[in-house]
Amino acid sequence: MGGRQRMLQITTGRLGRALGCYASFFMAVPHFARANTRYIDGAMKNNSTKTNVLVLEDDANDAILIRHAFSGAACRSFVCRNASEARAYFLGSGMYADRELFPFPDLLVTDLRLGEESGVQFLAWVRGFHLSKDLPVIVLSGAATLADILAVQRLRAARVLIKPNDIIALQDLLTVASREFCRPVEREAEAAVEVPETGELAHA
Repeated sequence: MGGRQRMLQITTGRLGRALGCYASFFMAVPHFARANTRYIDGAMKNNSTKTNVLVLEDDANDAILIRHAFSGAACRSFVCRNASEARAYFLGSGMYADRELFPFPDLLVTDLRLGEESGVQFLAWVRGFHLSKDLPVIVLSGAATLADILAVQRLRAARVLIKPNDIIALQDLLTVASREFCRPVEREAEAAVEVPETGELAHA
């Protein structure tokens, strides 16, 4: 077999595996892509040693890829579509009040562009919240400027990852990040979180 033909076979095989993985995961959570419904990895107790990953991503397709990369033996992921939902998750309010179903995150993976506000603004809020001031954060962006990168670095983002256009390259990038940050976590008893009134939530 010629070298060129063998290279084509390898490339086609990698693409097929990536697309197959993507398609099977999409079929497993069809309503997320269609209706932007929130999903969790089952009603697991928070005494799990898995790393709890909160994914903040407003693009349904990217959210599926990120959630897939940060789900497995070492971590489980929870998805929020916008900053308002993510704030409610951090505060344990509304539908996120049950910490056994929605445990406090050990890692935040957020897009830099969120529509209603920037990832920089949300990260500033995260750093101002006493329970997440030291939380590891990975910031993803398709087109970060130098000013963006400097801003999230000042807010102590652990990583700033530029999204490649190629789906396989993006999958590889996310897999490497998940292996670095997802590891067994020893749990301690969680302190009660005072949840503000509904009218105060936007200003928390």
